[in-house]
Amino acid sequence: MGEHVLGVDGVGGSSPPASTKFVASCSLLVSPKGKKNKHSSDIKRNTKNDITELKKKGKEMKKKGICLVLAMMLILGVVGSTGLAANRPQSVFSGGLSVWYWPGEGSITSIDIGYEKTLNAGFALHGKGSLGLESGVTILGGLVGVKKYLGPTAPEGLWIGGFASMTDFSAPLGGGLRISANVFGFGAEGGYRYFFTPNLSVEPFAQAGYYTAEVGFAFTLGVNLGYTF
Repeated sequence: MGEHVLGVDGVGGSSPPASTKFVASCSLLVSPKGKKNKHSSDIKRNTKNDITELKKKGKEMKKKGICLVLAMMLILGVVGSTGLAANRPQSVFSGGLSVWYWPGEGSITSIDIGYEKTLNAGFALHGKGSLGLESGVTILGGLVGVKKYLGPTAPEGLWIGGFASMTDFSAPLGGGLRISANVFGFGAEGGYRYFFTPNLSVEPFAQAGYYTAEVGFAFTLGVNLGYTF
């Protein structure tokens, strides 16, 4: 009785050729290597993504750090400059007189009431209201402005600044009629405040501005008496 050789599927048959065995063995050897290469490329790709993400987070943290440092420097600068004026008056109430002059048109005198608030050793905000009555002409208005003191002495000393104003002008036309107009203006100003007691001060000032409603350029000279606290 001859030998009976089992096939690959367990059914009797002839032995597979050598070439088939060789290909099968090679496929077993190559397959794990392919999986390994694929796994390695996945690791490299993930690592590259992680590095990119870390770089992005690093840049964001750097920007936040720079912003934080700048904010701290600004706060320290404001606090430091305010500290220079901490032992000085912070608010000034004032009253005074101003003479408004329009070249070729005439002038009018007004009564002023104002307030000034020191921001730090070199800057202050101020505002005032004005009322003037002369030869039937009435002016009623106000302005706001910023003062820059030339030394760290606010609210005392020499200062320059700028202002914006709104004023209502009213004048008689005759026959019981009057004409009025709202006039807007802006310009430059300067003055000097001197304290002759710890709380009382005198402040001469000058303004030059341009006004709407065909008023044109005008100049103002005045003096204020102030009380500080």
